[in-house]
Amino acid sequence: MLLPLLAAIFAVGQCAQAQLDLPPPTPGGPGMPTTVLSNELPSPSPASKSLVSIRPPTTIGAQSPSIAMPVEPTSTVPRNPFSLASSVTLAADPAAQFAAEATLTSMANFNAPALVHITEAQEPAYLEPLAAPPEIPAVPTETASVLQTTSIYDPAAPACNTGVCSTGNCVCGNFQMNASTRLGRFAQGVYAGTCCPDPCYAPNWTMLANASLFSDTARPQSRQRFRWDYNDHFVQPDRAEYLWARMGALGPAPERSIDFHELTMMAEMATDKFSFFIETPYRSIDLESGGHFAGFADITTGTKTLLHDTRLIQIAFQFETHIPTSSPSKGLSNGHVSLEPGLLGGIQLSDRSFLQMQLAQWIPLGGNPHHAGALLRHSMSYNRLLMGSANNTSLVGTIEYAAFHFQDGQFTDPLGNLRPASNEAVFQYGGGLRLNICNKFNFGFGSLFSGDDWPAAALRTEFQWLH
Repeated sequence: MLLPLLAAIFAVGQCAQAQLDLPPPTPGGPGMPTTVLSNELPSPSPASKSLVSIRPPTTIGAQSPSIAMPVEPTSTVPRNPFSLASSVTLAADPAAQFAAEATLTSMANFNAPALVHITEAQEPAYLEPLAAPPEIPAVPTETASVLQTTSIYDPAAPACNTGVCSTGNCVCGNFQMNASTRLGRFAQGVYAGTCCPDPCYAPNWTMLANASLFSDTARPQSRQRFRWDYNDHFVQPDRAEYLWARMGALGPAPERSIDFHELTMMAEMATDKFSFFIETPYRSIDLESGGHFAGFADITTGTKTLLHDTRLIQIAFQFETHIPTSSPSKGLSNGHVSLEPGLLGGIQLSDRSFLQMQLAQWIPLGGNPHHAGALLRHSMSYNRLLMGSANNTSLVGTIEYAAFHFQDGQFTDPLGNLRPASNEAVFQYGGGLRLNICNKFNFGFGSLFSGDDWPAAALRTEFQWLH
């Protein structure tokens, strides 16, 4: 009797143990997307379907299995009297519902109240679509040939992808230069400015390019200028009738030298390429003999035409007409009309230096046929930016020279004798400073000195107002 009873108890225990050791469904398998292996109620997790988790209570020394099955939240079954959950939401599928009820019944018969946890399907939160990011304009790319070119105008000037010449050698300030010497690059720059001008060049007036006090400016510019000149120890004032008419004839009595002050107002009206100007001087003369004259001197009118304008070079043609409007006997006029055609030029040496030049031929008309004579004058100024910006407030220094070559005519010596003035030249050297304020007005002071006393010293002060 004892052995059969022990065998029956052992069989019942093996059956119970086999039922508890059933392997759980494979996670992620068909129909089983989630498996809960915890003694505690699982926390809700996002799923496309609701999950029903059924497990028996925990037994000592063993992990209670848990069975999870997908269900549709469409029907609700009454709670099993042996479970702890109030209700179970099962799938509408009859097979799934039958499997769930069978599992509950089996657990109830095994005196194992089921714990049922229902995880409702969580609908994903509605996300507003992100605004499309702003479109970033594409950066134009430049070809290697353009990037590797050397700029003759501005080394930092980028190509603007416009204005490519038919030869394809220049793009907005850049020109391919192959010369190895400065003179060769300068020649290529002249060629580029003439045959392939920079399409991005914007002409404008700058103090650096117009700072000279003894050379006229090439660029036409509407402006008002007041200039004060002082010439010390000006010998032979009637030489070639450039300043005075022949002394002792139409001009004053012979004087060895004079000192004179001259205040000149100049008004220039300009367009981009052309300008007209007029100069009205007032002169005060101190004679070496002790006399003094003062009054308005001869009026000068002129025109200026800009012939060639690039970043590298500017060339202009200027034509002045000196009109006798004052008294020659007082030394305020030379007594005749004079014409003075000339060329004005400028070369951009760097972003901080500029070279100004002037070449003019003075031609007397109607003067004394033996005393009056032509002369060639030329001047040059090296302008250097010392402080500030070339296009704004700046301080510019200049180193200058001026020369007069007498081609004909005579002069009167202190004894009243006539001497030939031809084949003589006078050279003057000096410099100056210009203070430019906002490209609206500027002040300048400069001086030239000569060993030939024509004159011994020339001092000049200017004030300009640009329109």
